[in-house]
Amino acid sequence: MAGNTSPKNIGLTIVGYLYKRGIEKNQLGYASAVGLVLLVIALVINIVQLILNGTFKKEER
Repeated sequence: MAGNTSPKNIGLTIVGYLYKRGIEKNQLGYASAVGLVLLVIALVINIVQLILNGTFKKEER
């Protein structure tokens, strides 16, 4: 199954990569591992943003 491909997969995003590995190539374990790594990266970025915003600081009276 060739699917929609661009030259050298130049337009492939991480979600497209997950779909291609998990569904088209039937490698669900590998695709879920990549998805978990993506989740951890997103969580780290969000926690850093919340710390820099001061969301976790205690309220001073």
